[in-house]
Amino acid sequence: MKKITDHPVWISGIGQKTISAGFTKSESFNTMNSTKMASRTALEMSGKNISDVDVVEIHDAFSVCEPMALEAIGFSKPGKGTDLVKELYETKNYKVNPRGGLIGSGHPLGATGIAQTIEITQQLQSNAKNRQVENAQVGLVHNMSAAATSSTILVLEK
Repeated sequence: MKKITDHPVWISGIGQKTISAGFTKSESFNTMNSTKMASRTALEMSGKNISDVDVVEIHDAFSVCEPMALEAIGFSKPGKGTDLVKELYETKNYKVNPRGGLIGSGHPLGATGIAQTIEITQQLQSNAKNRQVENAQVGLVHNMSAAATSSTILVLEK
């Protein structure tokens, strides 16, 4: 690794879950069950708690996805994801989707997970320029597909 970079970033946790397709299979219409399960697995593998995460890329292909994912991952209590989004905006805290998320980046199908991982890597290497989240040590990538039928979570660390 030392031949490649002076600032390695390590994947310390991975979680992936695919559930049955269809909104009627979920516990509610506003829950991402696959994201909940994948998050638990990745955080447990990494030995981290959600409070340890300094910067996160959320799969927000539609605006409703950001608060739903924040709730499913555990950044906010159920039903409080929109309150968190509002609070982050009002306090100019850009730890969630500092590059503008998928919506702000054009949502390049097939490349979203790669772009999200690059962003978190740049954040952890303190190489994100005007998007830099101060003192980012732990990052999280959330990617999903098919109305959260499938979710993948990566926990990355310096």
